[in-house]
Amino acid sequence: MRLCVILLLASACIGITDPALGKGSIQGVVTARAHKDLVAKVKALSETPEALANINPYVASDGSIIYTFDMVNYRSLEEIFVGYVNPGGVASITHKLKIDEDRFQPRSLAIATGDILKIENDTDEPLTFYVAKEDSDEILETDTIPPDETGTITVTLEGLLELGADENDKSVTHLLSLPNLVSNKMESGDDYKFEGLAPGDYRMVFWFWRLGMLERTVTVTPSKPARVDQVLSVDTMVR
Repeated sequence: MRLCVILLLASACIGITDPALGKGSIQGVVTARAHKDLVAKVKALSETPEALANINPYVASDGSIIYTFDMVNYRSLEEIFVGYVNPGGVASITHKLKIDEDRFQPRSLAIATGDILKIENDTDEPLTFYVAKEDSDEILETDTIPPDETGTITVTLEGLLELGADENDKSVTHLLSLPNLVSNKMESGDDYKFEGLAPGDYRMVFWFWRLGMLERTVTVTPSKPARVDQVLSVDTMVR
């Protein structure tokens, strides 16, 4: 016990500090909403003679949209990616994906350029996997992978990409690849938080493959968390 006290006092005297001191964080909530024109169109249905005679199946009593099975329910979106670009660089990460007879899983993924995709062929046929850049001839390919085996692709391309298989065009995985991207997969209404960040300006990225990408610049300080609440919608996002 005496030795511990002596060591603590010595640390204080020579200026050793908690490594977390001087760091900041970014936090917030990410939500999504339908295009404002769609909202207006659905609400307008309530004013038609048909709607007056019959309850409008798409509008709740409070005027909000009631989503059917074949509609995109923005209030419960999965695979929203929230992240930031780390100016200090990031280590390469391996992401596991799988394709079966129906589709790729997951259907979207935000990664750092240089990350590795490890793809499991869970079909009954040999497949050759590729990563291609939209509106470009750039492409990365694996060797042909037999059933129940895996192949890997190191993603050196940047931007919006597509992962698919030459022999199976039923489904693809949509990729966002940015240098030094750190991201988390969220759902509509989720809280996010990135901690232990050095003070400075950060490029924030919000992305859902069916809506597009939105970027924000935020300044991180040690004094208090930087807060960025973001609403995603097709009429406010780009790409």
